[in-house]
Amino acid sequence: MIRQEASRLTKANKRESFLEEANEYLEKRLDFLEARWRLWQKKCTTVNRLLDRIREFVSAEDNAIRLSTIHRAKGLEESRVFIVEYDRLPLLRQEMKEWEATQELNLKYVAVTRARETLFLVESEDDEE
Repeated sequence: MIRQEASRLTKANKRESFLEEANEYLEKRLDFLEARWRLWQKKCTTVNRLLDRIREFVSAEDNAIRLSTIHRAKGLEESRVFIVEYDRLPLLRQEMKEWEATQELNLKYVAVTRARETLFLVESEDDEE
C-alpha cells in the first residue's frame, strides 16, 4: 500500500516525503518493540516466558495487535489494517470455477473494507533477487 499510495502522488518531493514518513513510522514501531524487549529480558529468561509476555501484550484490550485471516475479519473493523501480500489478491488458480473466482474477489473487497482510518497494502517480496 505504501508504494501504491506513493505512486499516486504526482510530485516527486511529496512522494519522497510520504515514503520517509512511512519509514519513520515503521522505525518507531521497531524501536518500541526493542524497548519492550529491554524491559522484559530480565523476566523472560526462557523462550516460553518471552512468548507468554508477547501474548499478554498482544492480547491487551487497548491497542492490541490482531492477526487474522480475511475470512475471520468479516464483520470486524479496526482503526488501522495491514493486508499482507495484497498484490497476490485475489487468489486465482487455473481451472477455477467462475463462482470461486467471484468469491475470491469478494474476499478482496472484505479485506480492503476493514479499516476505519488507515489501510496499508503490503506487497509481497519479489522472488527474483
